[in-house]
Amino acid sequence: MNIVLILLAVIAALAAFAIAFNRHFLRDPERTAPKGNFIIAPADGKVIDVVEITPGKMLDIDKGLFGRIKTITADLGSEPCTLVSIFMSPMDVHVQRMPIDGRIVGIQHKSGKFRVTNSLRAIDNERIETLIDSSIGTVKVIQIAGFLVRRIETYLSTQMNALRGQRMGIIKFGSQVSILFPRRDDIRIKVQKGQRVTAGETILAEYAEQQ
Repeated sequence: MNIVLILLAVIAALAAFAIAFNRHFLRDPERTAPKGNFIIAPADGKVIDVVEITPGKMLDIDKGLFGRIKTITADLGSEPCTLVSIFMSPMDVHVQRMPIDGRIVGIQHKSGKFRVTNSLRAIDNERIETLIDSSIGTVKVIQIAGFLVRRIETYLSTQMNALRGQRMGIIKFGSQVSILFPRRDDIRIKVQKGQRVTAGETILAEYAEQQ
């Protein structure tokens, strides 16, 4: 009888932990976007890359130690781009937010797969790529799922207008968001590699008023 009670207690404790863990992962606190001509962080987490990208080429984006994705940059126009990648830990909020005001001109979901090599980087992660037509040009946000649990939801649809700071989707138990935006003299980068950022609040870049 004591063994049965112990087992029931263990099961109850595990169930309570699972419920609490799930609620923690799916929490969605309110955020206030800063006023001004800013590109803001689409995700909570740590900045792991801030790099200049040559336009018109296929781009490999590493997803930490586990996997990578390929994306095109031709849909961003002919000018150079800045890539900012943000790694989300299990402690971070996993809801993503719009980095800038704009019209959604494309949403593409790509399933994950395993390529035949001996490296964990052979994992091609599931992702959703969202194209935003904004006042500074085309911006791309890439929500990248983890290699174990592949569940991404978008709250957007093509041709809708969305505001900076608006919720754009969630990566359930997922791990990285990358953003690509035009690299010009009138767009000044405000973050650096290693910095922690907050979705909907932290400024990634500031741009001049567009005529």
